[in-house]
Amino acid sequence: MSAQLVSNIESILKEAIKISGDIIELGVYRGGNTFIIGEFLRRHKIFDTKYVGFDTFCGYTEEDISTSPNKDGLRSNQESGRWNVDVADVLAQIKKREISDYCDLVRGDIKETIGSFLEKRESSYRVSMVYIDCNAYLPAITALDHLKDFLSEGACLVVDEHQIGGETAALREFIKRNNRDVKIQDMGWKFPHGPKYLARWSSS
Repeated sequence: MSAQLVSNIESILKEAIKISGDIIELGVYRGGNTFIIGEFLRRHKIFDTKYVGFDTFCGYTEEDISTSPNKDGLRSNQESGRWNVDVADVLAQIKKREISDYCDLVRGDIKETIGSFLEKRESSYRVSMVYIDCNAYLPAITALDHLKDFLSEGACLVVDEHQIGGETAALREFIKRNNRDVKIQDMGWKFPHGPKYLARWSSS
């Protein structure tokens, strides 16, 4: 990963850690962002915020593909096996980087695991940042809907994709559906040097 990518993500993290709550990532892949975020939390000795990454580690369901505006790209990547990742390799890297105390991974279909994860949390549980990097619309919108009541005021909602697709569509619909005065900021970073969009959640 480039130094510019790390610097740009850390600039968002510096804002997120001012807010109460954990950092949720939708789409872990090989753990690039996991390592950036985990090492940031460790380096700054932030013990009351945890990174939680959700992924199937094997790609998408057919429903995910067919309901996403970028379905052709998703299907092509799925058929190529691009998203097949051994979660044990990611966990080994987390251990090697000594960030196990800061990072948790949740394996499975995000549409199912996000609800199960939140059901085990108290109503006071809070999220300071949602980093959307799952590419597909349905997992993203489902997760955002589940997370809505747990988002702290000013929580960072980050979209990774640099072409309009499922993640962007999900964020825009989520904001519109909830009638929030939330602006989506184009970060101006070129791929692969940082995420594309950032919105700050408002509870009213």
